[in-house]
Amino acid sequence: GNELNGLTFFGTGSATQASYIQVHKGSDDGLEFFGSTTFVDHIVVTSTTDDSFDWGQGWTGGAQFVLLMQPADDADKLIEADNDAETPAAAPISRPTLANFTMIGATGGDAASDGPLLRRGTGALIYNSIITGLPAGAACLIVDGTATSANFGSSLTIANSVVNCPNGVSFEGAGGVTNEQVQAWFESGANNRVENPNLLANGRPNPASDGTTSPFVTTDYIGAFAQDTADSWTEGWTVGVNENLTVWEPVPAAPAADGACPAGTTVAGTQAMPAPFSGEMDLCQSAGRYGTGAATI
Repeated sequence: GNELNGLTFFGTGSATQASYIQVHKGSDDGLEFFGSTTFVDHIVVTSTTDDSFDWGQGWTGGAQFVLLMQPADDADKLIEADNDAETPAAAPISRPTLANFTMIGATGGDAASDGPLLRRGTGALIYNSIITGLPAGAACLIVDGTATSANFGSSLTIANSVVNCPNGVSFEGAGGVTNEQVQAWFESGANNRVENPNLLANGRPNPASDGTTSPFVTTDYIGAFAQDTADSWTEGWTVGVNENLTVWEPVPAAPAADGACPAGTTVAGTQAMPAPFSGEMDLCQSAGRYGTGAATI
């Protein structure tokens, strides 16, 4: 079918670099990898109505520092991970390395969202990540198919990670895999926990959270952000994450009208700022008028 993703990597190699990218309000997947050995980092996917992060057919690259935030009322999976639909054991088998993901699911009552879905024989090495915020009835972590569960402990691992689905199901199995098997797999990973990660609305730690080589950076924390509140790598270029409605210059918390209109205009009054801001802004109007002939505008 048509793959109208926000960003698609189709067989791209390790020399393809992608950093500091946001996909916002897409109607298909946020990022999707078909094959590929590409590594990506500092990725933000917000308000996509299909899967936030997707791969299949042998992706063996990696990703680090990734923030996935589903819309409140319409989404699918935070991650949809495959190898090959027809032949799950087809080589090369998908086995990306993921580190420092913060995955925040939709919480609206109409959302049909879930956490990561690992299926069709995929592998994945997942570290230092968070899955939270899903609606009632949703699953935090799903493993589908015995071709996938056969990779438990070898090419499919998860460690130093937290899941938090108090209104749904923490672990779900399908296609011959039981919920108990998925839970046992998660619990066998080092330092995995089922608990509230205590995040702010923008995904950053609400002070108090807890490596690898190659393009990965060694970290001592889980999720996409360090506990230090100075870790603000999403500020200044993303939209819809830090209460910023546009990617332009941040608006002060409560701007004040100061009568300073641009040259060629005059102050015509003040206007209250729209939500979610408070304060006032100046209303400026043109100082001249349109005329005819040699009249000044």
